[in-house]
Amino acid sequence: MTANTKTNGGHEAMKFLVIDEGDPDELDVMMKNRPIHAEARKKGELPTLLFPDHTLHGDLPQLTQRMRAMKIYETSDPQQLVNVSAIYTAMGLASFKRHVIPITDAGIFWSAYDKYVKQVKK
Repeated sequence: MTANTKTNGGHEAMKFLVIDEGDPDELDVMMKNRPIHAEARKKGELPTLLFPDHTLHGDLPQLTQRMRAMKIYETSDPQQLVNVSAIYTAMGLASFKRHVIPITDAGIFWSAYDKYVKQVKK
């Protein structure tokens, strides 16, 4: 992945690892509402999808044993994250959980680390 380069109003775009989990029995509700999600994405109301949904296989003890998927979003507009959350909340999915984790290129982190490690007192 490249550095956070897209901008919106002078703000750099951030990337987010998004992990969704839920009951497979609620998939039909999500599928029925895909057109709403697609239309909002087309209008630019949702974050850019850099890496589409992928199913997570294997044991992840911190997550439930239900269906799990991950994706990567990019946005510089917090409202886009609010919008995507509102769509899923409006669906009333009792089992649905979303974990949104900010991510950056490792090089950006290590550059900042090198700067601050010299300043931190241990």
